[in-house]
Amino acid sequence: MALEVRAEAQDKASIIHLKGEMDSAAVGAYENEVKSAMESGRYNLVLDMAELIYLDSSGLSSIIRTLRITSKYGGSLKIAGVNQAIKKIFDITRLGEIIDTHPNLESALGSFGNM
Repeated sequence: MALEVRAEAQDKASIIHLKGEMDSAAVGAYENEVKSAMESGRYNLVLDMAELIYLDSSGLSSIIRTLRITSKYGGSLKIAGVNQAIKKIFDITRLGEIIDTHPNLESALGSFGNM
């Protein structure tokens, strides 16, 4: 299954919705959406992973790059809706310790506070 990437601008952040498999063949589409959000001055991002079913090392690397970029420009990266398989990857790699993760979009967006 290919990766479907859709961006949505909200008041507090841009949401990048991910559906399918995020592997080396799909990272470019994800990075293009992140780049578009950043170019529009939106440095707070939420990755909606509720429908993401697969994540490989190239996807992990791209998420880490996104974290570095958002931090560099004073924004932040949050992850919402991680399933058990991907949560296990985050636990093994300890990515969940450096990226703020939330059970759903509402929680992730709410964590930005009043902006």
